[in-house]
Amino acid sequence: MRSRDTIIILLLLIFSGALLFTASMQLDDITKARKDLRLVSNDPLENAPPSLAFTTVAMGAFRGLLVDILWMRAENLKQEGKFFDAKQLAEWITDLQPRFAAVWDFQAWNMAYNISVAIPASQPEERWRWVRNGYELLRDKGIVLNPKSIMLYHSLAWIFEHKMGGVTDDVHKYYKMQLLMAMRPLISPNTNEHFDHLAAAPKTLEELLKDKEMVKFYQRLKDADPEFAKKEVVAKNFLQLTVTPQKYPQKLQDVLDDYSYSDTIKKFMYFAQSYELRNTWKFDIDLMIWLNKKYGPTTTKDKSKRNPLNWEHPDTHAIYWAQRGLNVAGTKGVGHYVDESNTDRIIFQCLQDLYKNGKIIMYTMPVVKKGDPKLGTKDHTVMMQTMFLRPDLSMFDSVNDAWLEKIDKYSKIRGSNVRPLKTGHRKMLEAATLMFYQSGHIKQASRVFAEMRKLYPRDDNKMSLREFCKNRILNVPGGLSITRVTTRIMSVLREAYFRFAVYEDEEAIGREKYANVLYNDYKAMTVDEKTDRVGLPEFSRLRYFALLDFLNDPAIPDEMKQSLFNRIKIERPKLYKSLNAQREKFEKEMKEKQKNQKAK
Repeated sequence: MRSRDTIIILLLLIFSGALLFTASMQLDDITKARKDLRLVSNDPLENAPPSLAFTTVAMGAFRGLLVDILWMRAENLKQEGKFFDAKQLAEWITDLQPRFAAVWDFQAWNMAYNISVAIPASQPEERWRWVRNGYELLRDKGIVLNPKSIMLYHSLAWIFEHKMGGVTDDVHKYYKMQLLMAMRPLISPNTNEHFDHLAAAPKTLEELLKDKEMVKFYQRLKDADPEFAKKEVVAKNFLQLTVTPQKYPQKLQDVLDDYSYSDTIKKFMYFAQSYELRNTWKFDIDLMIWLNKKYGPTTTKDKSKRNPLNWEHPDTHAIYWAQRGLNVAGTKGVGHYVDESNTDRIIFQCLQDLYKNGKIIMYTMPVVKKGDPKLGTKDHTVMMQTMFLRPDLSMFDSVNDAWLEKIDKYSKIRGSNVRPLKTGHRKMLEAATLMFYQSGHIKQASRVFAEMRKLYPRDDNKMSLREFCKNRILNVPGGLSITRVTTRIMSVLREAYFRFAVYEDEEAIGREKYANVLYNDYKAMTVDEKTDRVGLPEFSRLRYFALLDFLNDPAIPDEMKQSLFNRIKIERPKLYKSLNAQREKFEKEMKEKQKNQKAK
Protein backbone atom coordinates (compact mmCIF):
# COMPACT_ATOMS: atom_id res chain seq x y z
CA MET A 1 0.00 0.00 0.00
CA ARG A 2 2.82 2.36 0.91
CA SER A 3 4.69 1.56 -2.31
CA ARG A 4 1.50 2.41 -4.23
CA ASP A 5 1.21 5.78 -2.41
CA THR A 6 4.85 6.50 -3.18
CA ILE A 7 4.31 5.79 -6.85
CA ILE A 8 1.23 8.08 -6.92
CA ILE A 9 3.15 10.87 -5.20
CA LEU A 10 6.04 10.50 -7.64
CA LEU A 11 3.63 10.61 -10.59
CA LEU A 12 1.98 13.75 -9.16
CA LEU A 13 5.35 15.42 -8.71
CA ILE A 14 6.37 14.54 -12.25
CA PHE A 15 3.01 15.82 -13.58
CA SER A 16 3.26 19.03 -11.54
CA GLY A 17 6.77 19.60 -12.75
CA ALA A 18 5.65 19.16 -16.31
CA LEU A 19 2.88 21.72 -15.80
CA LEU A 20 5.29 24.21 -14.24
CA PHE A 21 7.73 23.71 -17.10
CA THR A 22 4.97 24.21 -19.67
CA ALA A 23 3.75 27.34 -17.90
CA SER A 24 7.25 28.77 -17.74
CA MET A 25 7.57 28.25 -21.48
CA GLN A 26 4.39 30.34 -21.98
CA LEU A 27 5.40 33.15 -19.59
CA ASP A 28 7.29 35.18 -22.17
CA ASP A 29 4.35 34.98 -24.59
CA ILE A 30 1.89 36.02 -21.88
CA THR A 31 4.07 38.95 -20.83
CA LYS A 32 4.40 40.06 -24.44
CA ALA A 33 0.63 39.81 -24.95
CA ARG A 34 -0.01 41.94 -21.84
CA LYS A 35 2.35 44.59 -23.17
CA ASP A 36 0.77 44.50 -26.64
CA LEU A 37 -2.67 44.97 -25.07
CA ARG A 38 -1.23 47.76 -22.90
CA LEU A 39 -2.33 46.01 -19.71
CA VAL A 40 0.96 46.99 -18.09
CA SER A 41 3.23 49.99 -18.48
CA ASN A 42 6.85 49.55 -17.52
CA ASP A 43 8.49 51.76 -20.13
CA PRO A 44 10.89 54.39 -18.80
CA LEU A 45 9.66 57.98 -18.74
CA GLU A 46 10.63 60.23 -21.61
CA ASN A 47 12.01 63.75 -21.03
CA ALA A 48 12.02 63.17 -17.26
CA PRO A 49 14.90 64.16 -14.96
CA PRO A 50 17.49 61.34 -14.72
CA SER A 51 16.71 60.86 -11.03
CA LEU A 52 13.02 60.25 -11.74
CA ALA A 53 13.73 58.00 -14.73
CA PHE A 54 16.15 55.94 -12.65
CA THR A 55 13.69 55.76 -9.75
CA THR A 56 10.90 54.36 -11.93
CA VAL A 57 13.15 51.53 -13.10
CA ALA A 58 14.73 50.89 -9.71
CA MET A 59 11.45 50.82 -7.81
CA GLY A 60 9.96 48.20 -10.13
CA ALA A 61 6.74 46.97 -8.54
CA PHE A 62 6.78 49.96 -6.19
CA ARG A 63 6.12 52.41 -9.03
CA GLY A 64 2.54 52.62 -7.78
CA LEU A 65 3.89 54.27 -4.63
CA LEU A 66 5.81 56.71 -6.81
CA VAL A 67 2.58 57.53 -8.67
CA ASP A 68 0.89 58.36 -5.36
CA ILE A 69 3.73 60.69 -4.40
CA LEU A 70 3.70 62.44 -7.79
CA TRP A 71 -0.09 62.70 -7.69
CA MET A 72 -0.05 64.46 -4.32
CA ARG A 73 2.70 66.77 -5.55
CA ALA A 74 0.75 67.63 -8.71
CA GLU A 75 -2.33 68.48 -6.66
CA ASN A 76 -0.24 70.76 -4.40
CA LEU A 77 1.30 72.50 -7.42
CA LYS A 78 -2.16 73.15 -8.84
CA GLN A 79 -3.31 74.65 -5.55
CA GLU A 80 -0.22 76.87 -5.56
CA GLY A 81 -1.08 78.11 -9.06
CA LYS A 82 1.95 76.41 -10.67
CA PHE A 83 -0.12 74.97 -13.49
CA PHE A 84 2.68 74.26 -15.96
CA ASP A 85 4.67 72.35 -13.33
CA ALA A 86 1.56 70.38 -12.42
CA LYS A 87 1.06 69.60 -16.12
CA GLN A 88 4.54 68.12 -16.41
CA LEU A 89 4.03 65.89 -13.36
CA ALA A 90 0.65 64.78 -14.69
CA GLU A 91 2.28 63.76 -17.97
CA TRP A 92 4.73 61.55 -16.10
CA ILE A 93 1.91 59.99 -14.11
CA THR A 94 0.01 59.12 -17.29
CA ASP A 95 3.19 57.48 -18.61
CA LEU A 96 3.60 55.53 -15.38
CA GLN A 97 -0.07 54.58 -14.97
CA PRO A 98 -1.94 55.15 -18.27
CA ARG A 99 -5.01 53.42 -16.81
CA PHE A 100 -5.28 55.88 -13.95
CA ALA A 101 -8.33 57.73 -15.33
CA ALA A 102 -8.32 60.47 -12.68
CA VAL A 103 -4.97 61.84 -13.81
CA TRP A 104 -6.19 62.19 -17.42
CA ASP A 105 -9.12 64.15 -16.06
CA PHE A 106 -6.77 66.28 -13.95
CA GLN A 107 -4.46 66.95 -16.88
CA ALA A 108 -7.25 67.94 -19.29
CA TRP A 109 -8.92 70.21 -16.74
CA ASN A 110 -5.60 71.86 -15.92
CA MET A 111 -4.96 72.71 -19.57
CA ALA A 112 -8.49 73.69 -20.61
CA TYR A 113 -9.28 75.74 -17.51
CA ASN A 114 -6.24 76.68 -15.41
CA ILE A 115 -3.55 77.22 -18.03
CA SER A 116 -5.90 78.74 -20.63
CA VAL A 117 -7.18 81.50 -18.31
CA ALA A 118 -3.65 82.25 -17.15
CA ILE A 119 -3.17 83.65 -20.66
CA PRO A 120 -4.56 87.19 -21.23
CA ALA A 121 -7.86 87.46 -23.09
CA SER A 122 -6.01 89.65 -25.61
CA GLN A 123 -4.39 86.43 -26.89
CA PRO A 124 -7.44 84.31 -27.76
CA GLU A 125 -5.50 82.06 -30.14
CA GLU A 126 -3.20 80.98 -27.26
CA ARG A 127 -6.12 80.36 -24.95
CA TRP A 128 -7.82 78.31 -27.63
CA ARG A 129 -4.68 76.21 -28.09
CA TRP A 130 -4.80 75.08 -24.45
CA VAL A 131 -8.53 74.43 -24.50
CA ARG A 132 -8.05 72.33 -27.62
CA ASN A 133 -5.13 70.52 -25.99
CA GLY A 134 -7.41 69.64 -23.08
CA TYR A 135 -10.21 68.04 -25.07
CA GLU A 136 -7.82 66.37 -27.52
CA LEU A 137 -5.92 64.77 -24.63
CA LEU A 138 -9.10 63.13 -23.34
CA ARG A 139 -10.49 62.25 -26.75
CA ASP A 140 -7.32 60.95 -28.41
CA LYS A 141 -5.44 59.41 -25.48
CA GLY A 142 -7.27 59.19 -22.16
CA ILE A 143 -10.45 57.56 -23.48
CA VAL A 144 -8.50 55.30 -25.84
CA LEU A 145 -6.59 53.86 -22.87
CA ASN A 146 -9.59 53.93 -20.51
CA PRO A 147 -12.63 53.23 -22.72
CA LYS A 148 -14.79 52.11 -19.78
CA SER A 149 -14.24 55.22 -17.66
CA ILE A 150 -17.52 57.16 -17.70
CA MET A 151 -15.71 59.97 -15.85
CA LEU A 152 -13.54 60.76 -18.88
CA TYR A 153 -16.52 60.94 -21.24
CA HIS A 154 -18.23 63.28 -18.79
CA SER A 155 -15.13 65.48 -18.53
CA LEU A 156 -14.76 65.66 -22.31
CA ALA A 157 -18.43 66.54 -22.75
CA TRP A 158 -18.14 69.16 -19.99
CA ILE A 159 -15.28 70.98 -21.75
CA PHE A 160 -17.44 71.28 -24.87
CA GLU A 161 -20.57 72.26 -22.95
CA HIS A 162 -19.21 74.60 -20.30
CA LYS A 163 -15.85 75.92 -21.48
CA MET A 164 -16.70 76.30 -25.17
CA GLY A 165 -20.49 76.36 -25.25
CA GLY A 166 -20.90 78.57 -22.20
CA VAL A 167 -20.27 82.29 -21.82
CA THR A 168 -18.09 82.43 -18.69
CA ASP A 169 -14.79 82.69 -20.60
CA ASP A 170 -14.03 86.16 -21.98
CA VAL A 171 -13.16 84.70 -25.40
CA HIS A 172 -15.90 82.06 -25.61
CA LYS A 173 -16.98 83.39 -29.01
CA TYR A 174 -13.46 82.77 -30.35
CA TYR A 175 -13.70 79.13 -29.24
CA LYS A 176 -17.08 78.76 -30.94
CA MET A 177 -15.74 80.40 -34.09
CA GLN A 178 -12.76 78.03 -34.27
CA LEU A 179 -14.96 74.97 -33.83
CA LEU A 180 -17.42 76.24 -36.43
CA MET A 181 -14.71 76.84 -39.02
CA ALA A 182 -13.21 73.41 -38.38
CA MET A 183 -16.53 71.55 -38.60
CA ARG A 184 -18.28 73.37 -41.44
CA PRO A 185 -16.22 71.79 -44.26
CA LEU A 186 -16.82 68.32 -42.73
CA ILE A 187 -20.63 68.34 -42.49
CA SER A 188 -21.74 70.71 -45.24
CA PRO A 189 -24.44 70.50 -46.44
CA ASN A 190 -25.91 69.55 -43.06
CA THR A 191 -28.74 67.31 -44.31
CA ASN A 192 -29.91 63.81 -43.41
CA GLU A 193 -29.15 62.62 -46.93
CA HIS A 194 -25.61 63.92 -46.66
CA PHE A 195 -25.03 62.05 -43.39
CA ASP A 196 -26.21 58.85 -45.07
CA HIS A 197 -23.56 59.39 -47.76
CA LEU A 198 -20.91 59.95 -45.09
CA ALA A 199 -21.84 56.72 -43.32
CA ALA A 200 -21.63 54.76 -46.58
CA ALA A 201 -18.33 56.32 -47.71
CA PRO A 202 -15.17 54.16 -47.86
CA LYS A 203 -13.21 54.21 -44.63
CA THR A 204 -9.76 54.05 -46.23
CA LEU A 205 -8.11 55.49 -49.31
CA GLU A 206 -7.33 51.97 -50.50
CA GLU A 207 -11.01 51.09 -50.41
CA LEU A 208 -11.88 54.28 -52.30
CA LEU A 209 -9.32 53.57 -55.00
CA LYS A 210 -10.98 50.30 -55.96
CA ASP A 211 -13.01 52.51 -58.28
CA LYS A 212 -11.11 53.07 -61.58
CA GLU A 213 -12.45 56.60 -61.99
CA MET A 214 -11.19 57.43 -58.51
CA VAL A 215 -7.74 56.15 -59.44
CA LYS A 216 -7.63 58.52 -62.41
CA PHE A 217 -8.86 61.47 -60.36
CA TYR A 218 -6.40 60.79 -57.55
CA GLN A 219 -3.54 60.46 -60.01
CA ARG A 220 -4.34 63.87 -61.43
CA LEU A 221 -4.27 65.33 -57.93
CA LYS A 222 -0.85 63.81 -57.28
CA ASP A 223 0.48 64.99 -60.65
CA ALA A 224 -0.71 68.53 -59.89
CA ASP A 225 0.72 68.57 -56.35
CA PRO A 226 3.08 65.93 -54.83
CA GLU A 227 1.56 66.66 -51.38
CA PHE A 228 -1.41 64.50 -52.38
CA ALA A 229 0.91 61.49 -52.54
CA LYS A 230 0.98 61.54 -48.72
CA LYS A 231 -1.93 59.22 -48.06
CA GLU A 232 -2.32 60.08 -44.39
CA VAL A 233 -3.20 63.72 -45.18
CA VAL A 234 -5.05 63.28 -48.47
CA ALA A 235 -8.46 63.91 -46.91
CA LYS A 236 -7.32 67.03 -45.02
CA ASN A 237 -5.54 68.45 -48.07
CA PHE A 238 -8.54 67.83 -50.33
CA LEU A 239 -10.93 69.58 -47.95
CA GLN A 240 -8.60 72.56 -47.65
CA LEU A 241 -8.34 72.66 -51.43
CA THR A 242 -12.11 72.85 -51.83
CA VAL A 243 -12.43 75.58 -49.18
CA THR A 244 -9.53 77.79 -50.31
CA PRO A 245 -8.59 76.73 -53.87
CA GLN A 246 -6.85 80.08 -54.47
CA LYS A 247 -4.09 79.04 -52.05
CA TYR A 248 -3.13 76.05 -54.20
CA PRO A 249 -1.35 75.73 -57.57
CA GLN A 250 -3.40 76.53 -60.65
CA LYS A 251 -3.01 72.92 -61.80
CA LEU A 252 -5.02 71.72 -58.81
CA GLN A 253 -7.71 74.30 -59.44
CA ASP A 254 -7.90 73.06 -63.02
CA VAL A 255 -8.47 69.50 -61.77
CA LEU A 256 -11.38 70.69 -59.66
CA ASP A 257 -12.83 72.60 -62.59
CA ASP A 258 -12.57 69.57 -64.88
CA TYR A 259 -14.45 67.37 -62.39
CA SER A 260 -16.89 69.98 -61.07
CA TYR A 261 -20.38 68.59 -60.36
CA SER A 262 -19.26 65.06 -61.31
CA ASP A 263 -20.09 61.94 -59.25
CA THR A 264 -16.36 61.33 -58.91
CA ILE A 265 -15.66 64.53 -57.02
CA LYS A 266 -18.79 64.07 -54.89
CA LYS A 267 -17.67 60.60 -53.83
CA PHE A 268 -14.17 61.86 -53.09
CA MET A 269 -15.69 64.62 -50.97
CA TYR A 270 -17.81 62.11 -49.02
CA PHE A 271 -14.68 60.06 -48.37
CA ALA A 272 -12.62 63.08 -47.26
CA GLN A 273 -15.31 64.37 -44.91
CA SER A 274 -16.06 61.00 -43.36
CA TYR A 275 -12.35 60.20 -43.01
CA GLU A 276 -11.72 63.40 -41.03
CA LEU A 277 -14.81 62.88 -38.88
CA ARG A 278 -13.75 59.33 -38.05
CA ASN A 279 -10.01 59.76 -37.68
CA THR A 280 -9.40 63.35 -36.55
CA TRP A 281 -12.58 63.98 -34.56
CA LYS A 282 -13.04 60.32 -33.52
CA PHE A 283 -16.74 60.35 -34.43
CA ASP A 284 -18.83 57.26 -35.04
CA ILE A 285 -20.99 58.49 -37.93
CA ASP A 286 -23.71 55.96 -37.18
CA LEU A 287 -24.02 57.42 -33.69
CA MET A 288 -24.12 60.93 -35.17
CA ILE A 289 -27.06 59.84 -37.35
CA TRP A 290 -28.80 58.26 -34.35
CA LEU A 291 -28.46 61.50 -32.41
CA ASN A 292 -29.75 63.49 -35.38
CA LYS A 293 -32.86 61.33 -35.52
CA LYS A 294 -33.46 61.44 -31.77
CA TYR A 295 -32.56 65.04 -30.90
CA GLY A 296 -32.45 66.89 -34.22
CA PRO A 297 -34.41 70.12 -34.72
CA THR A 298 -37.85 70.17 -36.31
CA THR A 299 -39.56 72.71 -38.51
CA THR A 300 -42.50 74.70 -37.20
CA LYS A 301 -44.62 73.14 -39.95
CA ASP A 302 -43.80 69.44 -39.41
CA LYS A 303 -42.97 68.12 -35.95
CA SER A 304 -42.35 64.57 -37.19
CA LYS A 305 -39.46 65.50 -39.50
CA ARG A 306 -36.10 65.99 -37.80
CA ASN A 307 -33.13 67.68 -39.40
CA PRO A 308 -29.51 67.07 -38.33
CA LEU A 309 -28.20 68.71 -35.18
CA ASN A 310 -25.93 71.72 -35.51
CA TRP A 311 -22.53 69.98 -35.38
CA GLU A 312 -20.83 73.36 -35.57
CA HIS A 313 -21.97 74.09 -32.01
CA PRO A 314 -19.99 72.89 -28.95
CA ASP A 315 -23.14 71.67 -27.18
CA THR A 316 -23.76 69.11 -29.94
CA HIS A 317 -20.25 67.72 -29.41
CA ALA A 318 -20.99 67.54 -25.69
CA ILE A 319 -24.18 65.56 -26.41
CA TYR A 320 -22.23 63.16 -28.62
CA TRP A 321 -19.54 62.36 -26.06
CA ALA A 322 -22.01 62.10 -23.21
CA GLN A 323 -24.14 59.64 -25.19
CA ARG A 324 -21.10 57.67 -26.33
CA GLY A 325 -19.95 57.42 -22.73
CA LEU A 326 -23.34 56.09 -21.66
CA ASN A 327 -23.30 53.58 -24.53
CA VAL A 328 -19.76 52.33 -23.90
CA ALA A 329 -19.21 52.78 -20.18
CA GLY A 330 -22.67 53.18 -18.70
CA THR A 331 -24.88 50.65 -17.00
CA LYS A 332 -28.43 49.71 -17.92
CA GLY A 333 -29.85 51.67 -15.01
CA VAL A 334 -28.64 55.15 -15.89
CA GLY A 335 -28.59 57.46 -12.92
CA HIS A 336 -27.58 54.99 -10.22
CA TYR A 337 -24.19 56.55 -9.54
CA VAL A 338 -22.81 60.06 -9.75
CA ASP A 339 -20.61 60.05 -12.87
CA GLU A 340 -23.23 58.30 -14.96
CA SER A 341 -26.05 60.48 -13.70
CA ASN A 342 -24.03 63.63 -14.39
CA THR A 343 -23.16 62.43 -17.89
CA ASP A 344 -26.82 61.75 -18.58
CA ARG A 345 -27.66 65.22 -17.27
CA ILE A 346 -25.25 66.86 -19.73
CA ILE A 347 -27.40 65.73 -22.68
CA PHE A 348 -30.46 67.30 -21.12
CA GLN A 349 -28.65 70.55 -20.28
CA CYS A 350 -27.11 70.86 -23.75
CA LEU A 351 -30.47 70.38 -25.46
CA GLN A 352 -31.82 73.27 -23.39
CA ASP A 353 -28.75 75.38 -24.23
CA LEU A 354 -29.20 74.71 -27.94
CA TYR A 355 -32.82 75.81 -27.64
CA LYS A 356 -32.09 78.94 -25.60
CA ASN A 357 -28.89 80.12 -27.30
CA GLY A 358 -27.93 77.64 -30.00
CA LYS A 359 -28.54 79.58 -33.19
CA ILE A 360 -25.21 80.89 -34.46
CA ILE A 361 -25.51 83.90 -36.77
CA MET A 362 -22.32 84.76 -38.60
CA TYR A 363 -21.92 88.23 -40.06
CA THR A 364 -19.12 89.02 -42.49
CA MET A 365 -17.89 92.58 -42.76
CA PRO A 366 -14.97 94.42 -44.39
CA VAL A 367 -12.33 95.80 -42.03
CA VAL A 368 -9.51 98.14 -43.05
CA LYS A 369 -6.14 97.08 -41.70
CA LYS A 370 -3.48 99.73 -41.45
CA GLY A 371 -0.29 99.16 -43.34
CA ASP A 372 3.22 99.44 -41.92
CA PRO A 373 5.51 101.85 -43.85
CA LYS A 374 8.56 100.16 -42.34
CA LEU A 375 7.51 96.86 -43.88
CA GLY A 376 6.36 98.48 -47.10
CA THR A 377 2.73 97.41 -46.62
CA LYS A 378 -0.27 99.59 -47.45
CA ASP A 379 -3.71 99.90 -45.94
CA HIS A 380 -5.84 97.02 -47.15
CA THR A 381 -9.32 95.65 -46.61
CA VAL A 382 -9.90 92.18 -45.20
CA MET A 383 -13.16 90.36 -44.55
CA MET A 384 -13.76 89.62 -40.89
CA GLN A 385 -16.49 87.59 -39.25
CA THR A 386 -18.36 88.23 -36.04
CA MET A 387 -20.78 85.94 -34.23
CA PHE A 388 -24.16 86.41 -32.60
CA LEU A 389 -26.04 83.80 -30.54
CA ARG A 390 -29.82 83.62 -30.56
CA PRO A 391 -32.51 81.13 -29.46
CA ASP A 392 -33.10 78.24 -31.86
CA LEU A 393 -36.85 77.65 -31.79
CA SER A 394 -36.49 74.59 -34.03
CA MET A 395 -34.99 72.76 -31.02
CA PHE A 396 -38.16 73.11 -28.94
CA ASP A 397 -39.60 69.66 -29.72
CA SER A 398 -36.30 67.96 -28.86
CA VAL A 399 -36.15 69.78 -25.52
CA ASN A 400 -39.80 69.07 -24.80
CA ASP A 401 -39.40 65.35 -25.57
CA ALA A 402 -36.31 65.22 -23.34
CA TRP A 403 -38.28 66.78 -20.47
CA LEU A 404 -41.06 64.21 -20.86
CA GLU A 405 -38.57 61.32 -21.02
CA LYS A 406 -36.80 62.54 -17.90
CA ILE A 407 -40.07 62.89 -16.00
CA ASP A 408 -41.09 59.38 -17.02
CA LYS A 409 -37.66 57.92 -16.18
CA TYR A 410 -37.37 59.42 -12.73
CA SER A 411 -41.00 58.66 -11.94
CA LYS A 412 -40.03 55.00 -12.20
CA ILE A 413 -36.82 55.44 -10.23
CA ARG A 414 -38.03 57.81 -7.51
CA GLY A 415 -41.72 57.13 -7.41
CA SER A 416 -43.79 60.29 -7.36
CA ASN A 417 -40.97 62.64 -6.34
CA VAL A 418 -40.77 64.45 -9.69
CA ARG A 419 -42.53 67.67 -8.76
CA PRO A 420 -39.41 69.83 -9.40
CA LEU A 421 -39.07 68.30 -12.88
CA LYS A 422 -42.71 68.94 -13.68
CA THR A 423 -42.47 72.50 -12.39
CA GLY A 424 -39.44 73.12 -14.60
CA HIS A 425 -41.23 71.60 -17.59
CA ARG A 426 -44.31 73.77 -17.03
CA LYS A 427 -42.21 76.93 -16.84
CA MET A 428 -40.39 75.92 -20.02
CA LEU A 429 -43.72 75.50 -21.84
CA GLU A 430 -44.89 78.88 -20.57
CA ALA A 431 -41.72 80.60 -21.79
CA ALA A 432 -41.87 78.76 -25.14
CA THR A 433 -45.48 79.81 -25.69
CA LEU A 434 -44.51 83.45 -25.29
CA MET A 435 -41.34 83.08 -27.35
CA PHE A 436 -43.19 81.57 -30.33
CA TYR A 437 -45.98 84.11 -30.00
CA GLN A 438 -43.71 87.15 -29.99
CA SER A 439 -41.73 85.70 -32.92
CA GLY A 440 -44.85 85.55 -35.05
CA HIS A 441 -45.22 81.74 -34.98
CA ILE A 442 -48.81 81.79 -33.75
CA LYS A 443 -49.69 78.20 -34.75
CA GLN A 444 -46.69 76.82 -32.91
CA ALA A 445 -47.49 78.99 -29.89
CA SER A 446 -51.05 77.62 -29.92
CA ARG A 447 -49.80 74.02 -30.03
CA VAL A 448 -47.43 74.54 -27.09
CA PHE A 449 -50.09 76.41 -25.13
CA ALA A 450 -52.58 73.58 -25.65
CA GLU A 451 -50.05 71.00 -24.42
CA MET A 452 -49.31 73.09 -21.33
CA ARG A 453 -53.01 73.43 -20.47
CA LYS A 454 -53.49 69.68 -20.90
CA LEU A 455 -50.51 68.62 -18.76
CA TYR A 456 -50.69 71.37 -16.16
CA PRO A 457 -54.24 72.76 -15.84
CA ARG A 458 -54.16 75.87 -13.64
CA ASP A 459 -56.30 78.92 -13.07
CA ASP A 460 -53.67 81.19 -14.61
CA ASN A 461 -53.84 79.47 -18.01
CA LYS A 462 -57.62 79.14 -18.33
CA MET A 463 -57.77 81.85 -20.99
CA SER A 464 -57.03 82.50 -24.63
CA LEU A 465 -53.51 82.40 -26.02
CA ARG A 466 -53.50 86.16 -26.57
CA GLU A 467 -54.63 86.87 -23.02
CA PHE A 468 -52.05 84.48 -21.61
CA CYS A 469 -49.18 86.15 -23.50
CA LYS A 470 -50.42 89.61 -22.56
CA ASN A 471 -50.56 88.63 -18.90
CA ARG A 472 -47.07 87.12 -19.02
CA ILE A 473 -45.70 90.51 -20.04
CA LEU A 474 -48.00 93.05 -18.46
CA ASN A 475 -49.14 91.51 -15.19
CA VAL A 476 -46.13 91.51 -12.86
CA PRO A 477 -45.97 91.79 -9.07
CA GLY A 478 -46.34 95.39 -8.03
CA GLY A 479 -47.64 96.44 -11.42
CA LEU A 480 -45.86 97.29 -14.65
CA SER A 481 -44.47 100.82 -14.73
CA ILE A 482 -44.20 102.92 -17.86
CA THR A 483 -40.43 102.47 -17.71
CA ARG A 484 -40.71 98.68 -17.68
CA VAL A 485 -43.19 98.45 -20.51
CA THR A 486 -41.23 100.95 -22.60
CA THR A 487 -38.07 98.92 -22.08
CA ARG A 488 -39.82 95.68 -23.04
CA ILE A 489 -41.38 97.10 -26.19
CA MET A 490 -38.05 98.61 -27.27
CA SER A 491 -36.30 95.31 -26.57
CA VAL A 492 -38.68 93.48 -28.90
CA LEU A 493 -38.27 96.17 -31.58
CA ARG A 494 -34.49 96.15 -31.21
CA GLU A 495 -34.45 92.40 -31.84
CA ALA A 496 -36.67 92.99 -34.87
CA TYR A 497 -34.07 95.41 -36.27
CA PHE A 498 -31.33 92.86 -35.67
CA ARG A 499 -33.26 90.13 -37.48
CA PHE A 500 -33.91 92.47 -40.41
CA ALA A 501 -30.20 93.34 -40.52
CA VAL A 502 -29.26 89.63 -40.90
CA TYR A 503 -32.05 89.03 -43.46
CA GLU A 504 -34.34 87.03 -41.19
CA ASP A 505 -37.30 89.05 -42.40
CA GLU A 506 -40.04 86.71 -41.17
CA GLU A 507 -38.67 86.82 -37.64
CA ALA A 508 -38.31 90.60 -37.85
CA ILE A 509 -41.89 91.17 -38.95
CA GLY A 510 -43.21 88.81 -36.28
CA ARG A 511 -41.48 90.80 -33.55
CA GLU A 512 -42.67 94.13 -34.94
CA LYS A 513 -46.26 92.90 -34.87
CA TYR A 514 -45.88 91.62 -31.34
CA ALA A 515 -44.41 94.93 -30.14
CA ASN A 516 -47.43 96.69 -31.61
CA VAL A 517 -49.83 94.27 -29.87
CA LEU A 518 -47.99 94.78 -26.58
CA TYR A 519 -48.18 98.54 -26.99
CA ASN A 520 -51.93 98.52 -27.69
CA ASP A 521 -52.66 96.11 -24.84
CA TYR A 522 -50.85 98.32 -22.37
CA LYS A 523 -52.63 101.41 -23.67
CA ALA A 524 -55.95 99.63 -23.21
CA MET A 525 -55.07 98.84 -19.60
CA THR A 526 -54.06 102.40 -18.70
CA VAL A 527 -56.39 104.67 -20.68
CA ASP A 528 -59.96 105.45 -19.58
CA GLU A 529 -62.64 107.38 -21.45
CA LYS A 530 -61.40 110.79 -20.31
CA THR A 531 -57.63 110.79 -20.31
CA ASP A 532 -54.40 108.89 -20.75
CA ARG A 533 -53.22 108.56 -17.14
CA VAL A 534 -49.74 107.29 -18.02
CA GLY A 535 -48.62 109.16 -21.10
CA LEU A 536 -46.91 106.29 -22.97
CA PRO A 537 -44.93 107.67 -25.96
CA GLU A 538 -46.45 107.05 -29.37
CA PHE A 539 -45.39 103.80 -31.02
CA SER A 540 -43.46 105.50 -33.82
CA ARG A 541 -41.39 107.29 -31.17
CA LEU A 542 -40.55 103.99 -29.43
CA ARG A 543 -39.60 102.48 -32.77
CA TYR A 544 -37.23 105.38 -33.37
CA PHE A 545 -35.67 105.05 -29.91
CA ALA A 546 -35.19 101.32 -30.48
CA LEU A 547 -33.34 102.09 -33.72
CA LEU A 548 -31.13 104.60 -31.90
CA ASP A 549 -30.40 101.96 -29.26
CA PHE A 550 -29.41 99.47 -31.97
CA LEU A 551 -27.24 101.97 -33.85
CA ASN A 552 -25.43 103.05 -30.66
CA ASP A 553 -24.63 99.53 -29.52
CA PRO A 554 -20.82 99.10 -29.69
CA ALA A 555 -21.22 95.32 -29.98
CA ILE A 556 -22.97 95.71 -33.35
CA PRO A 557 -20.56 96.08 -36.31
CA ASP A 558 -20.75 99.40 -38.15
CA GLU A 559 -21.20 97.50 -41.40
CA MET A 560 -24.33 95.82 -40.03
CA LYS A 561 -25.74 99.16 -38.86
CA GLN A 562 -25.19 100.71 -42.27
CA SER A 563 -26.68 97.68 -44.00
CA LEU A 564 -29.80 97.90 -41.83
CA PHE A 565 -30.21 101.59 -42.53
CA ASN A 566 -29.86 101.03 -46.30
CA ARG A 567 -32.37 98.17 -46.28
CA ILE A 568 -34.94 100.25 -44.43
CA LYS A 569 -34.44 103.18 -46.80
CA ILE A 570 -34.78 101.08 -49.97
CA GLU A 571 -37.12 98.22 -49.01
CA ARG A 572 -39.34 99.91 -46.41
CA PRO A 573 -39.78 103.53 -47.46
CA LYS A 574 -42.81 104.12 -45.18
CA LEU A 575 -40.85 103.04 -42.13
CA TYR A 576 -37.90 105.15 -43.26
CA LYS A 577 -40.15 108.19 -43.64
CA SER A 578 -41.67 107.63 -40.18
CA LEU A 579 -38.26 107.21 -38.55
CA ASN A 580 -36.95 110.31 -40.30
CA ALA A 581 -39.94 112.34 -39.12
CA GLN A 582 -39.35 111.17 -35.55
CA ARG A 583 -35.68 112.09 -35.85
CA GLU A 584 -36.52 115.64 -36.93
CA LYS A 585 -39.12 115.94 -34.19
CA PHE A 586 -36.75 114.61 -31.53
CA GLU A 587 -33.92 116.94 -32.62
CA LYS A 588 -36.31 119.90 -32.53
CA GLU A 589 -37.42 118.98 -29.01
CA MET A 590 -33.83 118.70 -27.84
CA LYS A 591 -32.98 122.14 -29.26
CA GLU A 592 -36.00 123.64 -27.51
CA LYS A 593 -34.96 122.00 -24.25
CA GLN A 594 -31.41 123.36 -24.54
CA LYS A 595 -32.78 126.80 -25.35
CA ASN A 596 -35.01 126.77 -22.27
CA GLN A 597 -32.14 125.65 -20.05
CA LYS A 598 -29.98 128.55 -21.26
CA ALA A 599 -32.83 130.99 -20.65
CA LYS A 600 -33.04 129.86 -17.03
